[in-house]
Amino acid sequence: MPQIQNVIQYPVRFRRKREVCEMTSLPPSTLDDYVRQGLFPQPQYLGSAESKKSRIPVWKESTVVEWMENLPCQ
Repeated sequence: MPQIQNVIQYPVRFRRKREVCEMTSLPPSTLDDYVRQGLFPQPQYLGSAESKKSRIPVWKESTVVEWMENLPCQ
């Protein structure tokens, strides 16, 4: 009889730029540079597609954590 494993599913959590900067210890300007250079994942946007001013950039927490785990350690 196969064993059944309990898997805990956590909800997707979105983090705003300020929170991402706190998580990664990156200043906001460096985060912007990394995103532009493709060194950090692109944000997703919450809000109306018609109004770019009301769109809020967010990152999935799991994406940020994965990025940090894959950094080369020196």
